[in-house]
Amino acid sequence: FFMPMSSRPLQIVHLCTSDSAGGAAIAARRLMMAQREAGLDASMLVLHASHRDPAVHALRSDSVYSRGIAQWKKALEAGAAWVAQGFRRAHVFDVSLPIAGFSLKHHPLILEADVIHIHWINQGFLGLSSLRSLVQLKKKVLFTLHDEWAFTSLCHHARDCRRFTETPGCRDCPQLQPGIPFFGLAQRIFRAKRALYKELSPSFVGCSQWITAEARQSLLTQGCRVEAIPNVFDSKTFTPIPREQARIKLGLPADRPILLFGAARTDDPRKGFAEMLKALQIFYATPYAQGQKPLALLFGKISHPELLSSLAPIECKSVGYLAPHDMALHYAAANLYVTPSLEENLPNTIIEAAAMECPTVAFEVGGIPEIITHGVTGYLARYRDVVDLARGMEEMLRATEKGPIAQCRTDVLHRYDTSSIVQQYLNVYTS
Repeated sequence: FFMPMSSRPLQIVHLCTSDSAGGAAIAARRLMMAQREAGLDASMLVLHASHRDPAVHALRSDSVYSRGIAQWKKALEAGAAWVAQGFRRAHVFDVSLPIAGFSLKHHPLILEADVIHIHWINQGFLGLSSLRSLVQLKKKVLFTLHDEWAFTSLCHHARDCRRFTETPGCRDCPQLQPGIPFFGLAQRIFRAKRALYKELSPSFVGCSQWITAEARQSLLTQGCRVEAIPNVFDSKTFTPIPREQARIKLGLPADRPILLFGAARTDDPRKGFAEMLKALQIFYATPYAQGQKPLALLFGKISHPELLSSLAPIECKSVGYLAPHDMALHYAAANLYVTPSLEENLPNTIIEAAAMECPTVAFEVGGIPEIITHGVTGYLARYRDVVDLARGMEEMLRATEKGPIAQCRTDVLHRYDTSSIVQQYLNVYTS
């Protein structure tokens, strides 16, 4: 492990809206912890802190007033997005308008840092004015791309839109409702980001080769360094244990195939919940499922649990939010993890499942093909093809009848080596 010659360790502050809510927050905190273990002076500054970790600092106190200010800024951003999208509540979090945020230019962690490492900063944490206030500090600034927001105008996933690659940038955004006073809003924000990046001179790091390639095509990243470095995963928490042992601890049947699926917000349309329900209905109608009677486990928050009744007679059990240790137990107990996401970068959950020797069935989208070796460590179904997704469930369940697939863990340990990832980030910080 190479460290630059210095009188003190490199000081890095990671900025993220939360230290635990969502994949970006989890990835950011894992990277920070890995850097500390490697001897770097890394810390995390967040708007919402849930861990009692001396390296994690909450921007606001836990007072009613502070919580109220944070919620007001989040509501302001979400409300503006709701109006700009034509009052479509289901898609309000598909975009983030960087109009609300806190200034960090006087915060001690920011002033002392050599590197300001930005992760997911939306929903009221940092706006464009917050980022502009960092320009005068002349610090090394780096964005990790957990989604596409940093190199588009305001969307987290551009889908088929290529306007962020075309001059003048994000004209007539398809995710917004055209009309006064929001006509041209995306284009104006794109222009403001472009002016900001020229002054800030940030580097960009994509968690997957897919998102890195997308970022390099953006007009916003021209002249900036753009690298691909994967996420760190917690190989200690996600260490395989016997399937039988995991099922005994969780009180699950020993003689039935178990498939696991879910997300932080399970029925978010972007997570493919509707596609999952259709695929389960197709799968459970097969002779294999009729004979084996698989059990489906659903983790995460679901806004409309009554939807699960549509799966009858399929047995589907909701297990709610799972902490990392409990998540590891469920991966170990399951024969198969299924993630039908329609928009993804490099999901932590697939890497975690693989580390527990549990294969994954997923749509071939985003950075997912970089994790799964089709037919070996999982199954890549054709995008939005629920019949193929169901076919993958049966194929991989049959493959796991004799036990977990050790190749899954071997692959992720090789691809996502922590010391290599820390070194790659250090190279970006110091060059």
